[in-house]
Formats: sequence, structure tokens, C-alpha cells
Amino acid sequence: MENSNSEIKKAVALKAYEYLAPKLHKDCILGIGTGSTANFFIQELANQKPEIKAIVSSSVASSNLLEEAGLEVSELNDVGSPDFYVDDSAIETGIRSMTSLTIDYLLNN
Repeated sequence: MENSNSEIKKAVALKAYEYLAPKLHKDCILGIGTGSTANFFIQELANQKPEIKAIVSSSVASSNLLEEAGLEVSELNDVGSPDFYVDDSAIETGIRSMTSLTIDYLLNN
């Protein structure tokens, strides 16, 4: 069951990236939360390397993963509020919850 959960979380993270990708731009500030689905999102972010202004993180763990992937992490106070915030529970702003992305994945696969 653990592999199945991991596969679903990875698929949800990929769907989340697909959903956000057209909205990311050079002036965009992206917030990253914490959790296993967020970790998969970080992997996809590292693979795609979108041109965005800044990435902020809610935790040391996520900041470390971002930095290990070669992505620069900025301080929230230095760059301002994120345009989008990706967390295990939601993609916020233009809200589409991770739950709905999970349901989409399960219904279509």
C-alpha cells in the first residue's frame, strides 16, 4: 500500500505542477509547504526549473530539499507574499485543492 500511496502522491504533485506551470512567470513568487506530496512537487520543480522571481519555504526540511535540488530559497520578508503556495493540503490562490487533484488522478487512472 505504501508504494501505491507514494505513486498517488507523486501523480498529484505532477498534476499540481501541470496546473500551476502556465501561471508561473518571471515575477512570480512561489511558496512551498511541507510533506511528502510537496517533496514530489519540489522534485518536479527542480526538473522543470521554471523562470520565477523567488521561492519561499515554510520549513527547514523543504528549504533543504529545494537547495539540494539547486533551487534558491528566498526569505519571505525579502520578497513579499507568494502568488501561489503549494502544500500537501492545497494549492492556494486560484485554489484547486490537492484533494481534488487526487480524486482526478484516481478517476482517470
